[in-house]
Amino acid sequence: MYEHRRLNKLVAEMFRKIRNLSVRRYNSTADIDVIKKQLSELRQSMSREITSELSQATQDTTSRSMARTLTDVRYWTNDKSTKLSEIESLLADPNTAADVKISAQLDLARTHEKLRLMEQLFPANAEVSTANAFSARLLANSGNFDDLLQQQNIERVAEIAETRLRPAAAKNQAVEKQLASALSSSRGIRREFSSVQVLKVHLESANWFLERNELTGRILRRNRLANFAIKAADGKCYAINAFFEQNHQGGGRYGTAYHSRAFLQDEMLCENV
Repeated sequence: MYEHRRLNKLVAEMFRKIRNLSVRRYNSTADIDVIKKQLSELRQSMSREITSELSQATQDTTSRSMARTLTDVRYWTNDKSTKLSEIESLLADPNTAADVKISAQLDLARTHEKLRLMEQLFPANAEVSTANAFSARLLANSGNFDDLLQQQNIERVAEIAETRLRPAAAKNQAVEKQLASALSSSRGIRREFSSVQVLKVHLESANWFLERNELTGRILRRNRLANFAIKAADGKCYAINAFFEQNHQGGGRYGTAYHSRAFLQDEMLCENV
């Protein structure tokens, strides 16, 4: 009886371990080889841990603890099957962007590895076997990474060529100069770009927006949004949507504007500034 409970507990722990496996998220084309390597290492290490003893124990349907684990497996597998169907639709749609397809392919590879391990652990589970076969078929027909990367580069070049600053809502040279200075001296911007040259400023509104204390109504600060075309130290140009604040000093006076945060950052052609 003790051995029986021990095996059931190990099976439940292994199921959770496979379910919770994670690998690095896709952020750039350089991540693809890293993810492939991680998946291969996971497959090798986990396959060694899934012993024949554990696989045999999963076929004992008389145990209530095993029945609970199998219920969890069914819910998890159904969720993965739904995700696979969504990935299939994304990959089949000719209008899906290349970077979205690459991300979907990597999600597919991660899901397939988990399902392969699940089938190794639960060899008699028809739902797991069906989902694993579905993921294998999708992976085989999902296209070539190199082709997707090439298409992604083409789309990226077109996107950069189309990027423009949004039209200015107002013109105010004094404010534009103040915000440009605040952006150039911002620690966050310098950390991101090393150094920047502000080429153009487009104000998002004609006036500052006041921020008041909710209880007293006293003015705390005022803020403003602006769009910038900048040239970074690497010689590339970018469109940045940035937010600025000025603290209220009393008597209708305000301190120097400071860069609070940036919302959007898109590379653009310098000739389109």
